[in-house]
Amino acid sequence: MVISTKLLTNLKKQPMPTIKQSLIRATRKLNNDQRSASLEAEILLAKVLHRTREDLLANPQQQLNLWEIFYYHQLINQRLKNIPIAYLTKTKEFYGYEFVVNKNTLIPRPESELFIDQLKDINPSDKVIADIGTGSGCLIITAALTIPNNKFIGVDISSSALKIARQNGKKHQVDIQFIKGDLLEPLADKKIDIILANLPYLNDNEMFEPSIQAEPKKALAGGTDGLVWYQKLLQQIATFPHSSQLILIEINPHQEKPLTLLIHKYLPKASVKIVKDWQQQTRLLKI
Repeated sequence: MVISTKLLTNLKKQPMPTIKQSLIRATRKLNNDQRSASLEAEILLAKVLHRTREDLLANPQQQLNLWEIFYYHQLINQRLKNIPIAYLTKTKEFYGYEFVVNKNTLIPRPESELFIDQLKDINPSDKVIADIGTGSGCLIITAALTIPNNKFIGVDISSSALKIARQNGKKHQVDIQFIKGDLLEPLADKKIDIILANLPYLNDNEMFEPSIQAEPKKALAGGTDGLVWYQKLLQQIATFPHSSQLILIEINPHQEKPLTLLIHKYLPKASVKIVKDWQQQTRLLKI
Protein backbone atom coordinates (compact mmCIF):
# COMPACT_ATOMS: atom_id res chain seq x y z
CA MET A 1 0.00 0.00 0.00
CA VAL A 2 1.48 3.35 -1.07
CA ILE A 3 1.11 6.39 1.20
CA SER A 4 1.33 9.74 -0.58
CA THR A 5 4.12 12.11 0.47
CA LYS A 6 1.59 14.85 1.31
CA LEU A 7 -0.46 12.58 3.55
CA LEU A 8 2.67 11.21 5.17
CA THR A 9 3.86 14.74 5.95
CA ASN A 10 0.50 15.70 7.44
CA LEU A 11 0.35 12.58 9.56
CA LYS A 12 3.89 13.12 10.88
CA LYS A 13 2.90 16.56 12.14
CA GLN A 14 0.25 15.05 14.38
CA PRO A 15 0.70 12.89 17.47
CA MET A 16 -0.11 9.27 16.76
CA PRO A 17 -3.73 8.61 17.82
CA THR A 18 -4.63 5.89 20.28
CA ILE A 19 -7.09 3.10 19.63
CA LYS A 20 -9.70 4.97 21.66
CA GLN A 21 -9.16 8.23 19.76
CA SER A 22 -9.25 6.46 16.41
CA LEU A 23 -12.51 4.72 17.26
CA ILE A 24 -14.15 7.95 18.39
CA ARG A 25 -13.13 9.79 15.21
CA ALA A 26 -14.19 6.93 12.93
CA THR A 27 -17.56 6.60 14.68
CA ARG A 28 -18.23 10.31 14.18
CA LYS A 29 -17.16 10.11 10.54
CA LEU A 30 -19.40 7.14 9.76
CA ASN A 31 -22.25 9.31 11.05
CA ASN A 32 -25.04 6.73 11.03
CA ASP A 33 -26.85 5.05 13.91
CA GLN A 34 -24.49 5.45 16.88
CA ARG A 35 -24.49 1.80 17.85
CA SER A 36 -23.97 0.63 14.28
CA ALA A 37 -21.25 3.22 13.59
CA SER A 38 -19.38 2.24 16.74
CA LEU A 39 -19.56 -1.45 15.87
CA GLU A 40 -18.37 -0.85 12.30
CA ALA A 41 -15.51 1.35 13.53
CA GLU A 42 -14.39 -1.45 15.87
CA ILE A 43 -14.66 -4.18 13.20
CA LEU A 44 -12.58 -2.20 10.71
CA LEU A 45 -9.89 -1.25 13.23
CA ALA A 46 -9.70 -4.87 14.38
CA LYS A 47 -9.09 -5.77 10.73
CA VAL A 48 -6.27 -3.21 10.45
CA LEU A 49 -4.55 -4.28 13.67
CA HIS A 50 -5.21 -8.03 13.25
CA ARG A 51 -6.78 -8.04 16.69
CA THR A 52 -10.16 -8.93 18.13
CA ARG A 53 -12.65 -6.22 19.08
CA GLU A 54 -12.19 -7.31 22.70
CA ASP A 55 -8.45 -6.63 22.42
CA LEU A 56 -9.13 -3.13 21.12
CA LEU A 57 -11.36 -2.27 24.05
CA ALA A 58 -8.88 -3.76 26.51
CA ASN A 59 -6.01 -1.61 25.13
CA PRO A 60 -7.56 1.83 24.44
CA GLN A 61 -4.29 3.77 24.92
CA GLN A 62 -2.24 1.82 22.39
CA GLN A 63 -1.06 4.10 19.60
CA LEU A 64 -1.39 3.39 15.90
CA ASN A 65 1.54 3.73 13.51
CA LEU A 66 1.47 5.64 10.22
CA TRP A 67 0.59 2.64 8.08
CA GLU A 68 -2.25 1.61 10.39
CA ILE A 69 -3.68 5.14 10.40
CA PHE A 70 -3.62 5.33 6.62
CA TYR A 71 -5.13 1.87 6.15
CA TYR A 72 -7.88 2.65 8.68
CA HIS A 73 -8.70 5.95 6.97
CA GLN A 74 -8.90 4.12 3.66
CA LEU A 75 -11.33 1.49 5.00
CA ILE A 76 -13.54 4.13 6.65
CA ASN A 77 -13.69 6.12 3.41
CA GLN A 78 -14.65 2.99 1.47
CA ARG A 79 -17.38 2.26 3.99
CA LEU A 80 -18.70 5.79 3.48
CA LYS A 81 -19.12 4.82 -0.19
CA ASN A 82 -21.44 2.00 0.93
CA ILE A 83 -18.93 -0.80 0.40
CA PRO A 84 -20.21 -3.58 2.70
CA ILE A 85 -18.22 -4.35 5.83
CA ALA A 86 -17.88 -7.98 4.71
CA TYR A 87 -16.10 -6.92 1.51
CA LEU A 88 -13.76 -4.63 3.45
CA THR A 89 -12.82 -7.33 5.97
CA LYS A 90 -13.09 -10.07 3.32
CA THR A 91 -14.91 -12.27 5.83
CA LYS A 92 -18.45 -12.98 6.99
CA GLU A 93 -19.75 -15.17 9.79
CA PHE A 94 -22.43 -17.74 8.99
CA TYR A 95 -23.87 -20.14 11.57
CA GLY A 96 -20.90 -19.45 13.83
CA TYR A 97 -18.31 -20.19 11.15
CA GLU A 98 -16.15 -17.63 9.35
CA PHE A 99 -16.12 -17.55 5.56
CA VAL A 100 -14.04 -15.71 2.99
CA VAL A 101 -16.11 -13.45 0.72
CA ASN A 102 -15.31 -10.94 -1.99
CA LYS A 103 -17.03 -8.88 -4.67
CA ASN A 104 -17.64 -12.06 -6.71
CA THR A 105 -19.79 -13.68 -4.02
CA LEU A 106 -23.04 -12.76 -2.35
CA ILE A 107 -22.66 -11.87 1.32
CA PRO A 108 -24.21 -14.63 3.47
CA ARG A 109 -27.41 -13.57 5.24
CA PRO A 110 -28.58 -14.82 8.64
CA GLU A 111 -31.96 -15.77 7.11
CA SER A 112 -30.20 -18.49 5.13
CA GLU A 113 -29.20 -20.22 8.36
CA LEU A 114 -32.73 -21.68 8.31
CA PHE A 115 -31.44 -24.17 5.73
CA ILE A 116 -29.06 -25.57 8.32
CA ASP A 117 -31.73 -25.67 11.03
CA GLN A 118 -33.96 -27.68 8.70
CA LEU A 119 -31.18 -30.10 7.81
CA LYS A 120 -30.29 -30.61 11.47
CA ASP A 121 -33.93 -31.35 12.28
CA ILE A 122 -34.06 -33.96 9.51
CA ASN A 123 -30.57 -35.25 10.35
CA PRO A 124 -30.04 -37.16 7.08
CA SER A 125 -27.39 -39.84 6.72
CA ASP A 126 -25.77 -41.36 3.62
CA LYS A 127 -27.56 -38.88 1.36
CA VAL A 128 -26.31 -36.76 -1.54
CA ILE A 129 -26.96 -33.09 -0.80
CA ALA A 130 -26.53 -30.50 -3.57
CA ASP A 131 -26.36 -26.74 -3.07
CA ILE A 132 -27.44 -25.07 -6.32
CA GLY A 133 -25.97 -21.58 -6.70
CA THR A 134 -23.42 -22.20 -3.97
CA GLY A 135 -21.62 -18.81 -4.16
CA SER A 136 -19.10 -18.61 -1.31
CA GLY A 137 -20.00 -22.17 -0.34
CA CYS A 138 -21.13 -21.15 3.14
CA LEU A 139 -24.35 -23.18 2.98
CA ILE A 140 -23.00 -26.51 1.77
CA ILE A 141 -19.83 -26.20 3.89
CA THR A 142 -21.86 -25.52 7.03
CA ALA A 143 -24.05 -28.48 6.15
CA ALA A 144 -20.94 -30.65 5.85
CA LEU A 145 -19.76 -29.45 9.24
CA THR A 146 -23.07 -30.03 11.02
CA ILE A 147 -24.40 -33.22 9.35
CA PRO A 148 -21.14 -34.80 8.13
CA ASN A 149 -22.32 -38.34 7.30
CA ASN A 150 -23.46 -37.40 3.81
CA LYS A 151 -22.03 -36.55 0.39
CA PHE A 152 -21.97 -32.87 -0.55
CA ILE A 153 -21.95 -31.05 -3.88
CA GLY A 154 -21.86 -27.31 -4.61
CA VAL A 155 -22.80 -25.98 -8.06
CA ASP A 156 -22.34 -22.47 -9.42
CA ILE A 157 -22.17 -20.92 -12.86
CA SER A 158 -19.46 -18.46 -11.75
CA SER A 159 -15.82 -19.60 -11.83
CA SER A 160 -14.87 -16.68 -9.58
CA ALA A 161 -17.43 -17.70 -6.95
CA LEU A 162 -16.32 -21.33 -7.10
CA LYS A 163 -12.74 -20.26 -6.46
CA ILE A 164 -13.87 -18.70 -3.18
CA ALA A 165 -16.06 -21.70 -2.35
CA ARG A 166 -13.11 -24.05 -2.79
CA GLN A 167 -10.97 -21.75 -0.64
CA ASN A 168 -13.60 -21.89 2.11
CA GLY A 169 -13.89 -25.66 1.76
CA LYS A 170 -10.15 -26.01 2.26
CA LYS A 171 -10.25 -23.61 5.20
CA HIS A 172 -12.88 -25.70 6.98
CA GLN A 173 -11.35 -29.03 5.89
CA VAL A 174 -14.51 -30.52 4.41
CA ASP A 175 -14.88 -32.93 1.52
CA ILE A 176 -17.14 -31.22 -1.02
CA GLN A 177 -17.28 -31.55 -4.78
CA PHE A 178 -17.60 -28.09 -6.32
CA ILE A 179 -18.80 -28.11 -9.93
CA LYS A 180 -19.24 -25.35 -12.49
CA GLY A 181 -22.55 -25.45 -14.29
CA ASP A 182 -26.03 -24.08 -14.87
CA LEU A 183 -28.25 -25.23 -12.00
CA LEU A 184 -28.84 -29.01 -12.23
CA GLU A 185 -27.35 -29.53 -15.68
CA PRO A 186 -23.96 -30.85 -14.50
CA LEU A 187 -25.70 -33.30 -12.12
CA ALA A 188 -27.82 -35.16 -14.67
CA ASP A 189 -25.87 -38.37 -14.11
CA LYS A 190 -26.15 -38.20 -10.30
CA LYS A 191 -28.92 -39.12 -7.87
CA ILE A 192 -29.49 -36.08 -5.65
CA ASP A 193 -31.45 -36.78 -2.46
CA ILE A 194 -31.65 -33.22 -1.11
CA ILE A 195 -31.53 -30.00 -3.13
CA LEU A 196 -30.74 -26.67 -1.49
CA ALA A 197 -31.44 -23.61 -3.62
CA ASN A 198 -30.79 -20.01 -2.66
CA LEU A 199 -30.95 -18.59 -6.17
CA PRO A 200 -31.20 -14.92 -7.23
CA TYR A 201 -34.76 -13.91 -6.32
CA LEU A 202 -34.92 -10.10 -6.29
CA ASN A 203 -37.31 -8.55 -8.78
CA ASP A 204 -36.44 -5.59 -10.99
CA ASN A 205 -37.67 -3.00 -8.47
CA GLU A 206 -35.80 -4.58 -5.55
CA MET A 207 -32.53 -4.38 -7.48
CA PHE A 208 -32.44 -0.62 -6.79
CA GLU A 209 -32.10 -1.15 -3.03
CA PRO A 210 -29.00 0.90 -1.97
CA SER A 211 -27.68 -1.72 0.46
CA ILE A 212 -27.03 -4.30 -2.29
CA GLN A 213 -25.41 -2.15 -4.96
CA ALA A 214 -21.88 -3.40 -4.23
CA GLU A 215 -22.85 -7.07 -4.50
CA PRO A 216 -22.71 -9.09 -7.75
CA LYS A 217 -25.90 -8.41 -9.71
CA LYS A 218 -25.95 -11.92 -11.19
CA ALA A 219 -26.21 -13.33 -7.67
CA LEU A 220 -29.29 -11.21 -6.90
CA ALA A 221 -31.34 -10.51 -10.02
CA GLY A 222 -34.27 -12.83 -10.56
CA GLY A 223 -35.97 -11.01 -13.42
CA THR A 224 -39.25 -9.09 -13.51
CA ASP A 225 -40.94 -11.13 -10.77
CA GLY A 226 -37.77 -12.51 -9.15
CA LEU A 227 -38.70 -16.08 -10.11
CA VAL A 228 -36.85 -16.59 -13.40
CA TRP A 229 -34.16 -18.85 -11.93
CA TYR A 230 -36.57 -20.81 -9.76
CA GLN A 231 -38.81 -21.47 -12.74
CA LYS A 232 -35.81 -22.76 -14.68
CA LEU A 233 -34.78 -24.93 -11.71
CA LEU A 234 -38.27 -26.40 -11.39
CA GLN A 235 -38.31 -27.18 -15.12
CA GLN A 236 -35.04 -29.06 -14.70
CA ILE A 237 -36.27 -30.93 -11.62
CA ALA A 238 -39.41 -31.99 -13.50
CA THR A 239 -37.31 -33.67 -16.20
CA PHE A 240 -34.49 -34.85 -13.92
CA PRO A 241 -33.86 -38.59 -14.28
CA HIS A 242 -33.88 -39.11 -10.50
CA SER A 243 -36.45 -37.68 -8.09
CA SER A 244 -35.24 -35.92 -4.92
CA GLN A 245 -36.60 -36.61 -1.46
CA LEU A 246 -36.45 -32.98 -0.34
CA ILE A 247 -36.04 -29.57 -1.95
CA LEU A 248 -35.46 -26.44 0.14
CA ILE A 249 -35.83 -23.05 -1.55
CA GLU A 250 -35.21 -19.59 -0.10
CA ILE A 251 -37.54 -16.80 -1.19
CA ASN A 252 -38.80 -13.32 -0.45
CA PRO A 253 -41.96 -13.56 1.68
CA HIS A 254 -44.16 -12.03 -1.05
CA GLN A 255 -43.13 -14.80 -3.47
CA GLU A 256 -44.78 -17.60 -1.48
CA LYS A 257 -47.99 -17.80 -3.51
CA PRO A 258 -46.61 -17.32 -7.05
CA LEU A 259 -43.77 -19.78 -6.46
CA THR A 260 -46.13 -22.33 -4.92
CA LEU A 261 -48.20 -22.11 -8.11
CA LEU A 262 -45.07 -22.71 -10.19
CA ILE A 263 -44.14 -25.70 -8.03
CA HIS A 264 -47.55 -27.30 -8.58
CA LYS A 265 -47.31 -26.55 -12.30
CA TYR A 266 -44.04 -28.42 -12.75
CA LEU A 267 -44.33 -30.88 -9.84
CA PRO A 268 -48.08 -31.53 -9.53
CA LYS A 269 -47.69 -34.31 -6.96
CA ALA A 270 -45.43 -32.27 -4.66
CA SER A 271 -46.48 -31.03 -1.24
CA VAL A 272 -45.26 -27.60 -0.17
CA LYS A 273 -44.64 -26.47 3.39
CA ILE A 274 -43.49 -23.03 4.50
CA VAL A 275 -40.71 -22.27 6.96
CA LYS A 276 -40.82 -18.89 8.66
CA ASP A 277 -37.88 -16.82 9.90
CA TRP A 278 -37.59 -15.15 13.31
CA GLN A 279 -39.73 -12.26 12.07
CA GLN A 280 -42.49 -14.75 11.25
CA GLN A 281 -42.03 -14.10 7.53
CA THR A 282 -42.06 -16.93 5.01
CA ARG A 283 -38.43 -17.57 4.12
CA LEU A 284 -38.14 -21.17 2.90
CA LEU A 285 -40.36 -23.44 0.88
CA LYS A 286 -39.99 -27.11 1.70
CA ILE A 287 -40.97 -29.43 -1.15
